[in-house]
Amino acid sequence: MLCPILIGEVEALNANLSMLEVLTKIDNYTLLDYSLTSSPEITENYIDLNLKGVFYPLNNITDPPFPPVPFELPARSDSMLYIGISEYFFNSASFAHFTAGAFNVSLSTKEISSHLFRNSQGIGNMLSRIADIYILSQPFMFRIMATEPPVVSLLPGNFTLDIPASIVILTESENSTAETIVSMDFVASTSVGLVILGQRLVCSLSLNRFHLSLPESKRSNIEVLRFENVLSSILHFGVLPLANAKLQQGFPLPNPYKISFVNSNIEVLEHFLLISTDLKYETSLKQPSRFYGWEGLNLINEQWRGKSVP
Repeated sequence: MLCPILIGEVEALNANLSMLEVLTKIDNYTLLDYSLTSSPEITENYIDLNLKGVFYPLNNITDPPFPPVPFELPARSDSMLYIGISEYFFNSASFAHFTAGAFNVSLSTKEISSHLFRNSQGIGNMLSRIADIYILSQPFMFRIMATEPPVVSLLPGNFTLDIPASIVILTESENSTAETIVSMDFVASTSVGLVILGQRLVCSLSLNRFHLSLPESKRSNIEVLRFENVLSSILHFGVLPLANAKLQQGFPLPNPYKISFVNSNIEVLEHFLLISTDLKYETSLKQPSRFYGWEGLNLINEQWRGKSVP
């Protein structure tokens, strides 16, 4: 009885592999290409696959203007599967989303307040301070735009994303065109937390540092440090929650037929991530869920920050 079952499962696996899509739509902005870059290396002890792992804007299948940097996985045998994900993977995602215009967001004072309901008095005070600085009597809004593709840096125990951007404050009027009050450039440095949910790598952002710069002509009209505090709070409580909500969908990991990840671990090494995991074969006809709930998830990256790297 065992042989017919094995034959049936192998046939099903072959059919699944033949239909595997290597160019996958990730969201409304990008596609992911994880096609093979070379023939698989098969030995008695392991199978080694080299996958491309590059993002493209949805309507422009063109490689990013920077080359991938080769890396080697450490020689380990404690887990069944090891997946290496390079900086190039994440930076190509950043470049593709930037090119597609995904890093532009507009927030009204009402929308910002709705994301700060736990600190409604604090956000009210911050918005009042902005209104006082510019003697504003009407509602206003923030428009935040990345000026360059955000840059991912992977170092042992440290995953950071630096975002160069500009923020524009505009009057908000239903009867007339919005008027620009002031425009400023800033750089936000964020830490990235990581977790595997189902067959996906899910990231979250937390703000580390925020630096604001103003044109010379505007510096006499504003207290820069005071405004930095206000805007960093808006980023921390208003913008990053929106970004993290979108990041919940995660990045798809290689998903063999009827096989799920168990006992997974993530390490941040120099210029790449290392995912170590065991595999569980599902014998039932029902495919396991690819994406589990978000409830109770702790995305604080202290779980791997500071861990020694073998």
